[in-house]
Amino acid sequence: MINRLLYLGVTWAVAASALAAAEPPSREGAGLELFEKRIRPLLAEHCYQCHGPKKQESGLVLSTPSGLQKGGDRGTPIAPGEPENSLLIQAVRYADDDLKMPPRGKLKDDQIADLVSWVKLGAPLPADNDSSLASARPSNDFNLAERRTHWAYQPLQQDGVGSLWRQTSLNTVEQTTAKNSRPPSLPWCKEPIDAFIGARLEAAGLQPAPPADKRTMIRRLTFDLTGLPPLPTEVNAFLANTAPDAYERLVDRLLASPRYGERFGRHWLDIVRYSESLGFEFDYDLHNAWRYRDYVTRAFNTDLPYDHFVIEHLAGDLVPQRRNPIDHTSESILATGFWWMHEGKQTPVDIRQDQADRIDNQLDVLGKAFLGQTIACARCHDHKFDAISTRDYYALAGYLRSSRFQQAFIDPPEIAESKVAELTVLRASLQAELRQKAAEIWKTQASQVADYLLAAAKQREEAGVDPERLKQWTKALGDDSLASADHPLFAWSQRTKQEPGSSAEIAASLAKQAGEADRLHQASDVFADFRFASPEDWFVTGNAFGAESPKAG
Repeated sequence: MINRLLYLGVTWAVAASALAAAEPPSREGAGLELFEKRIRPLLAEHCYQCHGPKKQESGLVLSTPSGLQKGGDRGTPIAPGEPENSLLIQAVRYADDDLKMPPRGKLKDDQIADLVSWVKLGAPLPADNDSSLASARPSNDFNLAERRTHWAYQPLQQDGVGSLWRQTSLNTVEQTTAKNSRPPSLPWCKEPIDAFIGARLEAAGLQPAPPADKRTMIRRLTFDLTGLPPLPTEVNAFLANTAPDAYERLVDRLLASPRYGERFGRHWLDIVRYSESLGFEFDYDLHNAWRYRDYVTRAFNTDLPYDHFVIEHLAGDLVPQRRNPIDHTSESILATGFWWMHEGKQTPVDIRQDQADRIDNQLDVLGKAFLGQTIACARCHDHKFDAISTRDYYALAGYLRSSRFQQAFIDPPEIAESKVAELTVLRASLQAELRQKAAEIWKTQASQVADYLLAAAKQREEAGVDPERLKQWTKALGDDSLASADHPLFAWSQRTKQEPGSSAEIAASLAKQAGEADRLHQASDVFADFRFASPEDWFVTGNAFGAESPKAG
């Protein structure tokens, strides 16, 4: 069973690599993505009012593909691939005094550049539909049940070809549950996946290529699984190995190689747009990005289950931390680094727009990497077929907007725990020695507060008052902040200005004021009270404060 799974994994991996190499992104695909992200919102904001569903000045409709292709009284607005010959580009550039669009003000340079790029890509448009370019429909018109009938969301169906076979020997396959189905007459079929290939070859009247020799086999397999050629010693050892399971042992050896994770990890890094800098003008370094790269390599090499892999990418900072077997650093939280490998602008003119664009990029990568489909289109409209609405898009965007980038603590806790314990003991011994001395000093000073307040109010020395300390009191109490009602001594300052009293009267007044302040504090809304311990809804990052916030003294 293990060999069978390995065979399937290698076959599909090779097929995926071949497809990726043979089918680069098309110009039309890039143009459609640009249209959905940039051009459609631009037309809706600046053009639909005069050339949309409700009003068509000069006979020009820009809210449907057919309208963009047909044009108006002046002719076709777009010459695909030729921006210089496109009336639309001439109009937005204000090149002709008689043709300046939009009339209320010229578009921004980057918006014009987007239009030019789209036309250069051939100005591709989605399938014609009278409402396909109109603004998003209200959410109550989003028929989720109807969209669930799309073929991509149907359960996998059991195909008769693959289930009819089981291996009986190296060269024969027999039918086990024949039912209105005829097996392909291909004796080389050894696995269910071979039956699919054989059926299509037979239907097309084609014969399979002859089996590869051992030298070719080890070269193909080594390149496929590690991206490197085999060493001469490895080739000679495989050629000399006559054991019946020599091929399976070769597969196991290559899968156990560290090069395997490096080879296949690169495919994943491409999907999540791995980078070690933020791009844009100054291309600042993205520090510690390499840690995510090495995390992905280790995930492949240790055969991390895919569901764990996904969970760590989406919430690796909130799950129990999986540890690196070598240095015991946190692994799970490293997966969340992929969210922040986007283009970083240093001084965006519109910070809200820049934030929206970054979140859009994050959601685009999320959908393509984990769902195999786009989500970003729903930024402007409900998906036409997929069960994804604009409401869903902004619900996801809300989660990302509430997150932020920060450097994480990944060191194993035991490294710091012993030092923290040692410092805790030292701090406790110091506090024990200082507490009594500090209490005596504070008791003496507290008993003299009223005397200093009275002397400062009279601005003269009194018996038992230190002249130097009185200067400090006088300076502090003469500050302009005493004029504010928020100052704790505001009531005292107002009273002493009118009628300075005795020390006992001042102390009683201060006690009354303190009681009133405490009553107001209890009656107010408290966001978080850290006086005794950390609230249950908060958690501490790192070892700086232990499990609680430090208390005064």
